[in-house]
Amino acid sequence: MGKASRNKKLKKQRTDVLRHYDNIKLSEALLILCEPYKIPDMNKEDHEKILSLSAISWNIGSFPENLREQKMMEMIHIIPELKGLQKDEIITLMKNSNSDDKNNTVIMLQILFGMLNKRTELYPNDDRIVVDYWLESKSGTDVLQVKSIIPNGT
Repeated sequence: MGKASRNKKLKKQRTDVLRHYDNIKLSEALLILCEPYKIPDMNKEDHEKILSLSAISWNIGSFPENLREQKMMEMIHIIPELKGLQKDEIITLMKNSNSDDKNNTVIMLQILFGMLNKRTELYPNDDRIVVDYWLESKSGTDVLQVKSIIPNGT
């Protein structure tokens, strides 16, 4: 099979996969999760944190509901600002916080939980898993690129 034939086959496979997911690209879905948390003039580092939280919440939402709490705890421990928090501490922080709380840990937890809720609301049957993501500059604009897998191989 020549290079052109392989590219054509890959393009058809991507189109078929997208069709299965209502033509929603995973990069678009992640950006939709980020939208409520963007602020004007957000610096690149904060923008990347928001993207990271959207990828984490996406992957947690890909698990069956009975595994999400366990996966949430596993994921929280990889976020430097949240590392070391125990389940009871997280519950206490979330119960005793309000939307005006300026504590960075509370803000990150609120964003993570908010994104997870939005993800399960908008994309309840989407089982794609984010493997990697990056911003790629195209025509002077950063474009989100996402590499994903489909657990059941659809």
